[in-house]
Order: sequence, then C-alpha cells, then structure tokens
Amino acid sequence: MKQDLNSKAENFVKSKYLSRKEYDDYSFKDNYFFIKGGEKHKKIFLTSELSKKEGYDSDVICLSNRENAEWIIKNWEKLINKENTFFFLGSHYWALNPKNHNKIIERKNLRKSVMTLLENN
Repeated sequence: MKQDLNSKAENFVKSKYLSRKEYDDYSFKDNYFFIKGGEKHKKIFLTSELSKKEGYDSDVICLSNRENAEWIIKNWEKLINKENTFFFLGSHYWALNPKNHNKIIERKNLRKSVMTLLENN
C-alpha cells in the first residue's frame, strides 16, 4: 500500500504542480515533497494515516479513507486556525482546507460534509 500511495502522490504532484508554469521541479525526502519554481516553493507532507502525527506544518497528502476523514473531524477545532490543505488520494482525489471550509459550512453539518466528500470520491 505504501508504494501505491507514493506512486499516486508522485503522479498527483506532477499533475497538480509541475503542469503549471510557476513550478518546474520537485524532490522527495523524509516524507516531504519539496516543489520548486523560481521564487515559489511548496512543501507537502506524505502519510497514509493522519492519526500518526498531529502537528502538520505544511499541506498534507494522505489516503482517502474513513479513518483519515474521522481524524479531520476529531481535530477540526485545531485545524481551522491553520492554512493546511489536505489532499486525499484514492481512485480520485479530493481536497479540504479546514480554515476555508469552516467559513462555508454550519458546524452541525461538519460530519455530513466531510463524509459526503469522502463517499463521492
């Protein structure tokens, strides 16, 4: 599974970032993708399970599964104060930025909203 996630994540990075003209190179070290292009730099952490680490200092790529969606819901209050985007990879990918998402949903609908994203991707 880890090799499959690594391969999907690498393809995602190439498709999402290297196809844009502002990024032209990337490297991978210690579970981080470092994406570069002129003055722009981006760092994305890769993990299969969000529950293994709680303090993310960058965007995150993880597996699209119920456990990771539950971790997002459980840690919502901490995440809405950060600028992180979480990219969930499965047969398709979906992204969630808790800080922005929190502005457009009612708190009582958080679980339904996150689970709908999970089930539709």
